[in-house]
Amino acid sequence: MPISHVSVIVCAYRSGSQIIRTLEAILGQSHQSLDLIVIDDASGDDTPDLIRQIKDPRLKLIVNEQNLGVVQSRNKGLGLATGEFIATCDHDDVWRTEKLREQVAYMTHNPSCGVVGTGWLVHGASRKPILNVRKSTAPAFLKWQAVQKNCLLHSSLLMRRSTIEKYNIRYDPGLRFADDWKIVWDFAKVSELGILNYPLVDYYLHGDNWSLQCTGEMHDNGSKNIQEILCDILGRVVADEEARSYFDGVVLGRPCKNDAELLNIGAVLADVFQQFSGTPDQKSSELQILDDLGALWWRMVRCYAGAHGPAKLRLYHSLPLEELPPLSVFEQRFARLKTVIRFLGAAKRERP
Repeated sequence: MPISHVSVIVCAYRSGSQIIRTLEAILGQSHQSLDLIVIDDASGDDTPDLIRQIKDPRLKLIVNEQNLGVVQSRNKGLGLATGEFIATCDHDDVWRTEKLREQVAYMTHNPSCGVVGTGWLVHGASRKPILNVRKSTAPAFLKWQAVQKNCLLHSSLLMRRSTIEKYNIRYDPGLRFADDWKIVWDFAKVSELGILNYPLVDYYLHGDNWSLQCTGEMHDNGSKNIQEILCDILGRVVADEEARSYFDGVVLGRPCKNDAELLNIGAVLADVFQQFSGTPDQKSSELQILDDLGALWWRMVRCYAGAHGPAKLRLYHSLPLEELPPLSVFEQRFARLKTVIRFLGAAKRERP
């Protein structure tokens, strides 16, 4: 069997020397059949010169004449990629040596999978690395999670080029943020999602991360993205305000403004859940999804009760579903005590 070729896309903008370890980790993969497309988005600094210091014939540097933005640069990379598979990596993240080899093997044995990610470790300036993995690797469960969050790290993705070409999958130019989440959802609509549920990518947080600088625009883009996802999965028009409420409550974990808003989100979650039950491929994951739904709803109710009083914990039992995972007596008592303390503390701070 011939070795599958992988095209790797890295977009850079004023990355400085930190891009070197990223590129060296890619070129040092145990899966050596690859080409590396680096797109410098008109940085105007020494980034291109630093990249040119790497003497490897598999590396091709493209320097944009004008700044296109990360989304258009990523799409440019998709257009240049020729490999059977296409991998992506942000310019400040680092792959483990076996990443591509293990992902290519997974894709070879799972032809229905359009994109596969991996677990990852988050490195902050003053904290121990945080492991990120999913509760389940089942494709239906991953699709369920994609309705709540970006369940696959962008720097971990390995995409099947034939799926990209067949369905004309591209990064959404209308989203400067959340474009990575949106492309995962576009794969979820037409193929299975996959994950190697152990860390093969090191993700680094620092002051230059876009996600730490443009929170307002990220919120708008995230709301727009979840609106399109909900429209897709529910088959109806989802209003802007409904999408924003869902995004704030489900994705960001913010407390709802009132009972009506919380119950409306609960009704949407119940409707989404109904789309993940019934068919044979979904049936095997239905209990896992229901358990995850129960945990998500309990988190939302506790958050709401923390802002509006412990009596609101009773709303957990108002989700419009025939069954919901029951809470143990310990969970109920502990949550009530914790919520009372939190509520009283907030009331004391607000007292003149």
